[in-house]
Amino acid sequence: MKAFCKESSLHLWSMIEGMSSTEDVTLKYPTLSKIFKVAHCLPISSSCIEQTFSSLKLIKSNIRSNSQESTTQSLLLIIQKYQNKLIVIDDDMVEEYEAIKSALNVRKSNHRILTQQVVEEAKTNNEVQN
Repeated sequence: MKAFCKESSLHLWSMIEGMSSTEDVTLKYPTLSKIFKVAHCLPISSSCIEQTFSSLKLIKSNIRSNSQESTTQSLLLIIQKYQNKLIVIDDDMVEEYEAIKSALNVRKSNHRILTQQVVEEAKTNNEVQN
């Protein structure tokens, strides 16, 4: 019995279920069944979690401390997906980056112009009221 169960605890649970011919073990011991299934799902080490926190520390630096949670999650997923893969940046990717960058610059400049207009209108209104 020990030799058979050394491979996995699932083998032990199969033997326990197989021994009971009159009743189903999960019906006879429902709490034990739940505990076993939960315990079998738990990781045996915390290395995966520690690696994730190390990656998070690289992403969530002082510069990016105010980034949104969705951005941080996306960056972590990208790191996990391409951690051990070679990433080749082709001309299409560079062109798309340049297009996005120029669109963002246009939005920023429009925002600055609108902000300046609002400030000037506020100054004008204050001068008129005084």
